[in-house]
Amino acid sequence: MAEPTKKKTLKIDDINIRDWLNPVDSYDTGSYKVTVSARRRIGETKKLSWDDIDIDFIIADCNRQVSLSFSCSTKKAARERLQKVAKLERALSTIRGVLDDYLDDTLFDDATEDPDGY
Repeated sequence: MAEPTKKKTLKIDDINIRDWLNPVDSYDTGSYKVTVSARRRIGETKKLSWDDIDIDFIIADCNRQVSLSFSCSTKKAARERLQKVAKLERALSTIRGVLDDYLDDTLFDDATEDPDGY
């Protein structure tokens, strides 16, 4: 009789990050949350082994919420998720550039300052 295949599942530490997008005393609320859960199943052959990563990103502002999944279980899927991250980084970088230009514009003086200091 053949010996049963020995398998074990390794649980990689979970990551849970939540933070406010604006100062806590701001009228403009918003938050983000990142959760990561990863597992690796180890078998005696490569066919019996697998990796699974669950990554969720939630961004909320007032009563609206957007949830994005970056979960994957193959290297191909991980590469696709990295492309998604790169596109989001480019979009956020564009937004940051526009806001930086707005703040640097000499047409605006102190009279147009927001009382909250933005």
